[in-house]
Amino acid sequence: MNSIKMIWAVLLWAIKVPVLFLLDIFTWVFSPIICLFVRHAEESSITGFPSMFPGKPREFLIKPLYKFQSFDAPLDEWWYSNDYGQGSWIKLNYTQADYDSTWWIRYVCRIMWLCRNPAYGFGHALGYDLTDPVYLVTRDNSALWNSGKTHSSYWKVVNRHGQIGWWFKAQYVFYKKRYLEVNFGYKLDADSPDNLKVVAIQFTPFKQNIK
Repeated sequence: MNSIKMIWAVLLWAIKVPVLFLLDIFTWVFSPIICLFVRHAEESSITGFPSMFPGKPREFLIKPLYKFQSFDAPLDEWWYSNDYGQGSWIKLNYTQADYDSTWWIRYVCRIMWLCRNPAYGFGHALGYDLTDPVYLVTRDNSALWNSGKTHSSYWKVVNRHGQIGWWFKAQYVFYKKRYLEVNFGYKLDADSPDNLKVVAIQFTPFKQNIK
């Protein structure tokens, strides 16, 4: 019975993959249009996470389009977070005052964010409910992530509904610092206010370890 549930869990994930892939392509192509439809709100009131700038309205897509952006961050995250775009021409040449006063800078940054996390809200909506989890398999080698060594990790879990969830991620070094990175299943360790864990779809064959 458990093997049948596992097969079904993998098949269900495999059905979601092409749907999300098509939504990703749609987001990449139409991001210059999608990002025109913006609302402003307190970050925590939309994402459920603490605001980076409490009391400062942040940008979000309007409700009918909201799932095209990341569920856990505002649409202007690419500009405000130091985790993204460092060394890019736009951050090197423009200041916060420029960003606040120049519409096209804000526009470009929205596009950058949508293209970085395309249709992420749909990946969340189709995610796995990790409420009351019981882990059946835990093989965690995450400490080796980006270490330059070949490794893999795998988790298998069952939730309160008896549904199987799984996550496999690995890095396979094939030439010096070049490696293949895969991330399949559901990101079980990702923060989410509603316990839905976003669908993981990543196959990056030519990454490079910069260490």
